[in-house]
Amino acid sequence: MTPKQRIREFLSGKFGMKRCHEVKEEEEVESTRFNFADSAVTRGDLKASTPTKVINFPRGANTVRQLNLTHPLFLWDMTDIHTGDSQETLAVWSLDKAAGIEHEQTNMESQGVVPAQASRLSFFMGIVPRLHFRQAIALPQSEDEEDSETRRNRIFRQRRKRIIFSCIVLVIVLLVAILPQAIVHAVRRRQYFRRPMTQIGVPSPRSCTQSVPWHFGAHTSPKPASFLGSTYQYTATATIPLSASADVLDLVTQEYQTHYLHGSVEFLIDDGRKYSGSRDVHVEVTAFVDDREDLRHSTMLCQLRSAPESEGAALIMHDPRYRGRRSRRMAFSVKVVFPSSEGSPLHIKRFQTNMPRFIHNVGDLHDRLFFQHILLRTVDEPVHSLGGEMIRITTANGLIKGSLDAKSSLSLHTQNAPIEVDARVMASDAAKRSVVSIQTTNAHISANVSLLAQHDSATFTTFFATTNAALDIAIPAIPLGSLVDMRACTLNAPATVRMPKTFHGHFDLASLDWHPPRVHFDASAEDPEHRRQVEIRPQSGDSYVQGNIYLVGHEKPRMGGTAIHVMASNSEVDLFL
Repeated sequence: MTPKQRIREFLSGKFGMKRCHEVKEEEEVESTRFNFADSAVTRGDLKASTPTKVINFPRGANTVRQLNLTHPLFLWDMTDIHTGDSQETLAVWSLDKAAGIEHEQTNMESQGVVPAQASRLSFFMGIVPRLHFRQAIALPQSEDEEDSETRRNRIFRQRRKRIIFSCIVLVIVLLVAILPQAIVHAVRRRQYFRRPMTQIGVPSPRSCTQSVPWHFGAHTSPKPASFLGSTYQYTATATIPLSASADVLDLVTQEYQTHYLHGSVEFLIDDGRKYSGSRDVHVEVTAFVDDREDLRHSTMLCQLRSAPESEGAALIMHDPRYRGRRSRRMAFSVKVVFPSSEGSPLHIKRFQTNMPRFIHNVGDLHDRLFFQHILLRTVDEPVHSLGGEMIRITTANGLIKGSLDAKSSLSLHTQNAPIEVDARVMASDAAKRSVVSIQTTNAHISANVSLLAQHDSATFTTFFATTNAALDIAIPAIPLGSLVDMRACTLNAPATVRMPKTFHGHFDLASLDWHPPRVHFDASAEDPEHRRQVEIRPQSGDSYVQGNIYLVGHEKPRMGGTAIHVMASNSEVDLFL
């Protein structure tokens, strides 16, 4: 039985032969077109130029998608198939298709085509009805579809490039932010571990002759104590004696990789009970800590002897290898106790400190202690009153305030902190010039400086300077017949200078046009012997004023003699005579 007969027998049992023939006739009348290639199929290979076979199914309201099948280039065009009669139509189509296949096989056999090739064609013809009209083989896309796909690919590539570029920029930013700090940290660690040490924890300077241990007392349990506004769990003490007759007395601090050393320095006179009969200067150090072991491993009090006639004490701190669990807070109270002296003040040749972040409080020791030369250096903390022949105080970010007595020179230098002093400078040697220098930045200066002399031919040089803050200078006393060269200047703030009635000499004041200098003169004021005359000569408009103060019956002051130079930019200048 041929395939066509088997299909007809099957349809006669399920649908009825009549229905099958009706559908067949409708298909042939309405829309079925069979176009076969005129040329015979040779050896089962169909070229691109071979005519195709097109099958059209009837249109209906309920349609399914077009099915295209090519084997090798057969095109099955099943568009708009009515879903309601799909099974019947498929059966009729299969029946006719089987007849066509038999006809093709007959032609192929007559032309000598291998049956295996025809069987492959029959295999595909049998699969087509089972595809349920889905697109089994993709056909070449249209130009619009190709443009859309190309556009999507281009957008995808652009997005990928943006993401890659953003990642590269992020990596560069992170490297710039992290790499320099990492390099600096690595260099510091290398320097830290390569630094030689003479002791575990605390290095000892070459001039250290003796290390003084810390004493915590009999109390092993915490005994809180307050210092500089903070409370600490433990206290420890250590004392170093220094010879008062030494040429140089040094009090210094040294730090290695730390910034914890801070506290106060106080100058005292022994009351005769604690160090009775001793002629030494005792340096008492009290440590306020939270961890006792941290103090033992990181801090040492050392006695210095850098020269035969030079003694000192050094407070040394190092970042320890011991790491305690407690806080590393530390503060130190340093008391310099000088021996008492009956009759005349105790004479100290040279005393100097270099203790950053330590408050220096000398106190009122004018009658009991005299420094031939004193130098105090600190940072971030104030310096208070003291007396000596040559006084030099250098600090940064720390207030300088108090009463100062100097017999030769006075030098006060700080930064970002005010200077408020009441000073007296005595010119004891007529052959030497006494110098007063007071300077700061970004803070005001309020100085009352009396110039004194033991003879009539003293020479003084004074200099006052600040920036962005007011300058207020008063000279209450100047010896008659002395030469004074005074210069005062400030920026962006007013300058006020007050001179005594005994002053006579030259003055010049400078400011800007909209702030003309002003000279305040009391005509009724007299010096001890003669009346004064004031001569004012405005120069360069209103921004510069010159003048002279001279005594009636005496010559006018000569250039290069006593003179006052005051300058203020962007503010007022006032001179009171």
